[in-house]
Amino acid sequence: MDKAEVKGYVDEWFRLREEGDRLRKRNAEIRHRKNQLTEVLMNVMNRFVIDGFDNVGPDGSGLIRKRRTKKKPISIKYMTEKLNEYYASRMEDPHNAQQQQTAADEAQQVLEFLLDNRPVTEVEELIAK
Repeated sequence: MDKAEVKGYVDEWFRLREEGDRLRKRNAEIRHRKNQLTEVLMNVMNRFVIDGFDNVGPDGSGLIRKRRTKKKPISIKYMTEKLNEYYASRMEDPHNAQQQQTAADEAQQVLEFLLDNRPVTEVEELIAK
């Protein structure tokens, strides 16, 4: 491999980096515009109680509104509150038989309690059909 070939590779690397930056910027612009249109369409669909649009896409496809639930991430504040609730409820009954369980069982109970009581939100999205 000679010096000119190496220089060619370096030049191509920089060109590809610049092209990647340009494409990332364009992709961000497209995502932003799509999010704006999604918000407008979701508002129309909610306002007029429309579940979907049939045969409206350029290829005859449509859009449907789909609802799903999404669990929120566990924050330190949330975990602290729930652990305090958990241990406070156990301290009310000092003769609780669960006090004899192993540390692993205790940890599993705490984990299950936290996972079962995570806040759930409803999310709407548009899906091409």
